[in-house]
Amino acid sequence: STNILPGIAKSWYVKDDNLTWVFNLRRGAKFHNGREITSKDVKYSFERLLSPKLKAPNAWFLYDIEGAEEFNQGKTSTVSGINVLDDYRIELKLSNPYSGFLYNLAQPGCSILDMKDIEKGKFTGCGAYMFTEDDGEKYTFTAYKDYFGGHPYADAVEVYYSSKSKLDDFLNKKLDFITINNAQAKELNMNSSEYTVAKQEIMQSLYWGFNLKRNSVFSRDKDIRLAVCHAIDKKKIINEIFNGMAVEGRGIFPPAMLNDNKFVGYEYNPAKSKEILERKGYYKTREELLVLAYDNVLEPTGQYIVESLEKVGIKCKIVSAPAKDYLLPSAIAKSDIFSLGWVADTADPHNFLYPQIHPNGSTNLSGYINDKVTKMLDKAKKEVNPQERIDLYKEIQRQVGFDVPIIPLYYPISLYVYNKFVDNVSLSSLNQFRYEDILIRK
Repeated sequence: STNILPGIAKSWYVKDDNLTWVFNLRRGAKFHNGREITSKDVKYSFERLLSPKLKAPNAWFLYDIEGAEEFNQGKTSTVSGINVLDDYRIELKLSNPYSGFLYNLAQPGCSILDMKDIEKGKFTGCGAYMFTEDDGEKYTFTAYKDYFGGHPYADAVEVYYSSKSKLDDFLNKKLDFITINNAQAKELNMNSSEYTVAKQEIMQSLYWGFNLKRNSVFSRDKDIRLAVCHAIDKKKIINEIFNGMAVEGRGIFPPAMLNDNKFVGYEYNPAKSKEILERKGYYKTREELLVLAYDNVLEPTGQYIVESLEKVGIKCKIVSAPAKDYLLPSAIAKSDIFSLGWVADTADPHNFLYPQIHPNGSTNLSGYINDKVTKMLDKAKKEVNPQERIDLYKEIQRQVGFDVPIIPLYYPISLYVYNKFVDNVSLSSLNQFRYEDILIRK
């Protein structure tokens, strides 16, 4: 699930200022070397992640702590918002209210490590499994007998990373469970008694984005962009290209994160698309839609979309960029529309949305700016009432849909398969397995 559960912190609360979080650590929780975990280890681990010397790409997980970003930039020598109260209590003061902050703390990058071993160049954690071997083919993790969450069901986990055909290895019983793609799924007997095939909607969105920075009819006129949307049959893309393993795109949020049944998105309606194009005078100019492609090659979804647009009279021209440069501003600048996929880091809507549509967002590649949406984004992040926060994000999604900066195409469904003697294999909507819950019946 994506619920926040106790770990090293057995409990926590936020003070009346909605800024100061106090975490009560679990007494007796131990690192894999047997040393008890204290608040000082938590403080050290967070400051290590934020250290300007480390240059960690995930330091931003902790930027909401007061003074964290300044510390990360080398402007201060301490993080003012991290305070050790005693061996088993630590206080984190945020620079603004943000309930999604707990999701950040639950990320692997924020794992608590033994500070004494780290100084010796050794990584010592405190999870259900501890790393014991890398034999060139697989990693072996052994159950930690003193894990504070109790002994996991399996005594060891072997993670193979060099398999040439993981599907063959699975069918030959070398692997107990794997994730699979649509092509691999076609090779499986879905009704086999030897294994179970399961699926999970995940927090990922695939869309085409309009380049709103370019001076074209597509950047200037949202009705023309709407006509582009109505020309695309998303159901056909899902059924014919992805074998049904996706959910039709409606808004910017995947439904596994935020499901707004009142928001229907853009229906497939080529007649309506033509009507809009006629009314807006597009057929008089037939300005080309510049479509950005990887190395001058459109993937199957792109090929289908271009064919669909040309059927309603929209002229398309392919412009190319090397795959490694595809999402650089210089590549986006020479196109009207481009392809992008976005995967959630956490289950928090702000974390998912801010980078994509806020003016300061690092991946707002469309150049989308709406002052009303920006204000709602900032307000939603700080909102402490859960339902009012969700309602704000629903309103943001509707407003973004009205402005048409992107065309949501589909939200992928992940497939995984496990042998009959394996229980409790469950893939989360963040596309992650929890090894300690998996039970082997042999």
